[in-house]
Amino acid sequence: AQPADPTRTGYTFAGWFREAAGTTPWAFPSDTVTQAVTLYAKWVPASTPSFVVTFDSQGGSSVTSQTVAQGEKAAQPAEPTRTGYTFAGWFKEAAGTTPWAFPSDTVTQAVTLYAKWVLNTFSLTYAAGSGGSITGITSQTVGYGQSGTAVNAVPDSGFRFVGWSDASTTNPRTEVNVTAGLSVTATFEALTGTVVAGQQYAWGENVGWINFQPAGGGTSARLGTNGSLTGMAWSENLGWIRLSAEGATAPFANTTAGNWGVNISAAGALTGFAWSENGGWIRFGDARAGAAIDQATGALSGHAWGENVGWISLSGSGYGVRFGL
Repeated sequence: AQPADPTRTGYTFAGWFREAAGTTPWAFPSDTVTQAVTLYAKWVPASTPSFVVTFDSQGGSSVTSQTVAQGEKAAQPAEPTRTGYTFAGWFKEAAGTTPWAFPSDTVTQAVTLYAKWVLNTFSLTYAAGSGGSITGITSQTVGYGQSGTAVNAVPDSGFRFVGWSDASTTNPRTEVNVTAGLSVTATFEALTGTVVAGQQYAWGENVGWINFQPAGGGTSARLGTNGSLTGMAWSENLGWIRLSAEGATAPFANTTAGNWGVNISAAGALTGFAWSENGGWIRFGDARAGAAIDQATGALSGHAWGENVGWISLSGSGYGVRFGL
């Protein structure tokens, strides 16, 4: 605690210092005691004019004033602190134009020195993982306590936004009251789903109804990179219809006995082959057929073709196949 100023006949008290020579002042508002310490009074002869040097921290921590003999130099105090700012020195004007040079400037009258502060800034960086992109400013510089601008994670066709690498799921997002830097990546995943109950039938002109979600079977769709249809459908006349070779991984090459199946392009077009146990190959992707999946609704449209099956309509009046993506 700062004690009352001592007195000494013929002298003016000039503050408490760490050394007997009076070089480094003790800052009562900020200096802490970590060991036994002796503080030394500094005295200016009363016959020598002296002046008070006041330190205006302009929002920072308090700094003790000093009494300095005319023509002497003020002691440079410990730097004040201010949350969110970096101290840039003591200046002769509040605007921070002319710095006070403690090694050379002398005190010739009462003077107030002003702290200058530089607002701390932080970098905000946003990136997109595979399957999407970022709209907005992806690299921002924001001052302490200020706010950034909005960015939006936009999934590519066939993908959905999952979240950010800092566990946030807010989208779009705007950083407010920034106090630290940030670097995050948006995560996306391919849309996947099984057939919606009650919306599971296609129609074959020569074979009748084809059920894409039968008991003991069922099909699923995966969009995005390496999209595909997989699983098994059922027809009373065709038996089981397998949409991809067992153990094969999309994209299916459709060139070997072990790597065939129905692919989904980035635009939602269906290509490739399925196999029916009683009807043989069923081809998706015929130029005349336009087989496709709507990537917003999951509904199939267009036709597939089999030499022994004829045309298969994937949707029609009152029926169709739709995946819940």
